[in-house]
Amino acid sequence: MRLRELLMEGCVRLSLNNIARFHYKPTNLYQIIIGTNGSGKSSVVNDASPLAAKKDDYIKGIGLKMSVWEHEGQDYVLTSSFKSGAKHSFVKNGVELNPGGTVSVYDELCWQEFRMTEMIHELITGQVLFTEMSTADRRKWLTMLSDTDF
Repeated sequence: MRLRELLMEGCVRLSLNNIARFHYKPTNLYQIIIGTNGSGKSSVVNDASPLAAKKDDYIKGIGLKMSVWEHEGQDYVLTSSFKSGAKHSFVKNGVELNPGGTVSVYDELCWQEFRMTEMIHELITGQVLFTEMSTADRRKWLTMLSDTDF
């Protein structure tokens, strides 16, 4: 899975630093994001995922997150717009797979196409630590990741 482009408009945390629009196109395999505390680095890293944007993270009426991905030879354009309500678009190879624009269908498509959920995103970005989980939570993770239910 490779991020080709990320556009964020009206992101609440970036707007605190007078950044109305953030457009990112990675040019190298490895990227470094630097900035002062509170400049929005974590917000960018959090939204550099195929998951739908959260409406509370974007300004109503102008908020937009658009990301372009390449995955297993397929091209994806994923958009969460808060310009008039909330609409989540999931386009694969030029075909809209979420014509209703609902977040629930979008989330299901993220799982089907990328095997990505909010829980997995929180774990890989370090928001949740496996070593600090309860025994029951670790068991749930191992069961989810295993083909065999122990």
